[in-house]
Amino acid sequence: MTRPPPEQLPLRLIDLAAPSLPQSHCLLVETTGPEFEYKPYVTLSHCWGDPSKLFKAKKETNLDRLLDPSKGGIDCAELPANFVDAINVARRLGVRYIWIDALCITQDDGEFATEGMKMHAIYRNASCTIAAADSADSLQGLFRTREMRELRVIKGEGELMLGKQAWLVLRKDMWERELLGRVLYTRGWVFQGEFVHPEPRALWSSSNGMGPERMMSSRIIHYSHDQIFWDCAGLSACEALPNGLPPPLDTLASIDRQWREQLQLKQIHSPESDTVQYVGTADVSIEQFWKMSVAYYTRCNFTNFSDRLDAVSAVARVARQELPLPYCQGFWQYRLHEQLAWRVVHSSSSGSGSMVKKDTKLGPTWTWVWTIAEIQLSGWSQYEGYEHSWAKNHEGKELCMDVAGSGDELTLKSWKLPIRERLARVIILRKEEDDYGQYSVCLADADADAHTSVDPVPGIEAFLDVPLGHASQLEASTSKYFLCVLAVKNTVDGTSDQKLDGIGLVLEEKGVEYTGEYIRVGTFSFAAMGREEYGKLTAGEMQNFWLV
Repeated sequence: MTRPPPEQLPLRLIDLAAPSLPQSHCLLVETTGPEFEYKPYVTLSHCWGDPSKLFKAKKETNLDRLLDPSKGGIDCAELPANFVDAINVARRLGVRYIWIDALCITQDDGEFATEGMKMHAIYRNASCTIAAADSADSLQGLFRTREMRELRVIKGEGELMLGKQAWLVLRKDMWERELLGRVLYTRGWVFQGEFVHPEPRALWSSSNGMGPERMMSSRIIHYSHDQIFWDCAGLSACEALPNGLPPPLDTLASIDRQWREQLQLKQIHSPESDTVQYVGTADVSIEQFWKMSVAYYTRCNFTNFSDRLDAVSAVARVARQELPLPYCQGFWQYRLHEQLAWRVVHSSSSGSGSMVKKDTKLGPTWTWVWTIAEIQLSGWSQYEGYEHSWAKNHEGKELCMDVAGSGDELTLKSWKLPIRERLARVIILRKEEDDYGQYSVCLADADADAHTSVDPVPGIEAFLDVPLGHASQLEASTSKYFLCVLAVKNTVDGTSDQKLDGIGLVLEEKGVEYTGEYIRVGTFSFAAMGREEYGKLTAGEMQNFWLV
């Protein structure tokens, strides 16, 4: 692979073939040193487990020794099983260097703040990533004593031209169950690719996964419980299927390959040019990439709310290389009126509604990063070019976040988002067949709790971020809910009457002491709504208010 630009190289790598050291030792080397000779490197993706039991590089105690061959460098006998096994695999692959986060980034001086910013590049530029998919901590290693209990071979007569031959019988969810269901890929910090100091974390794993590892790495060897899996831009395979997954098993893996091909970087680095270009033929838009990334990412487990904001920024940094727009707290500064219609995905079978957590003290209610749940984004092009109308700010212009900073370091100057739109007072009605977030709405008088009509507004489906309690079908009148339409487009349903599709927010008044301020409690959508019904929904006066 072509040498990456200096700013994308890891500060340190582990030299597995230091000439002055025995095979049982290796050496930490700094890539900025005059004697460093670049060779392709591999990376390790792993769960840390208890940080106190992990061997780490620390500037104050052992960094000098790890960098000095005369002091022995790194004695492999000191290292946990994950590190030793990965080093052995790298040597078998004939690779000179390996990057392991705990050894290549010092853990006692804040160095992660700078090295973490290039985490996605470190994995993208690696020749291969070695993934300890089945290890919950650093002590369990890559390898397992395995019994292929679910791998069956049967012989029989096939139909038509298939003839008599042996058949391999596998579970249809093998990829999800045997790989994505393993511990490495269900930890929140394995997804995003943002390196954050582990000591205060109640749950910590390494800094790769759906961000740099499963999306950014050019090649991945996953060491799972029952077999080894292989992933690259052109093929997803395993020991049972070394020639690749057949189409029925390849749905999720093919999506990952598309992302990997689309976003894998080819570094063109010379004295005349320091350009970076994307290569690949996969037909995946950056909007699809972003929406799918967030959907997969938010299924992972996190312990701290603040981790989510830090973590998703790594995926956003990757997206910004193809989408040069300002990004802040889960949103892009483009067609914000569509992006605001994100929703929480609830599952009645798993009872996920009871697991949703929100913390409005950390950020505004209109951002999804402060909601611990699986998130489905609305995107920004569903209504583009077809709009009947859309929400604007107090000056009648495009909705826009008030941000400070530049580049990847934007922060919100104000949590208040100014909106000019009509509000429709509604009563929330629970759907009997769905107790986990999906509701009907009934129009109500602006200053009363009585219904304007007995029946729900046809065509509207509301999705609340946190499901209502089970006390009654009709939500208590003490809560005043409102619908705010964000975007509407014309649609044709095969008749002469033109219909409307739309998306919007379900809002609640923040309180009597906060005049004109509303909090987000959910989103809603409607399809093929008639002009008369839409007129009732937007019969109120246009007003300026704040979404907080």
